[in-house]
Amino acid sequence: MKTKFVLFIALLLFILTGGMGCDNESIYYEGKVISLNSGTGCFDIIEISKSIPHGLAVNSTVSFDPNLYNGQLKVGDIVCFKVIKYEDWSPQVILAMCTAPQYIGQLEFYIK
Repeated sequence: MKTKFVLFIALLLFILTGGMGCDNESIYYEGKVISLNSGTGCFDIIEISKSIPHGLAVNSTVSFDPNLYNGQLKVGDIVCFKVIKYEDWSPQVILAMCTAPQYIGQLEFYIK
């Protein structure tokens, strides 16, 4: 009986903590940093992995200002953010060595 109770509690805690991501998920996006300028003239880009209702689609890419994030970002980092405003980006000239975003955005980062 004790063993079943302990297993039940452990499973419950695992389920509760396993679903944690961005707090207040209804207003925050979650995304992965896929490109950083690093002095190359390319864009700083996040690919959206979790969206909000009626928001930008999952797998959309949006450029951002990395100075708004209090910390050192690296390619592959997962971040939570709110999109303050955005617009479609249609380039006049595409640089061959750079990844281009779908949207140019003003983001507000959420730091866990």
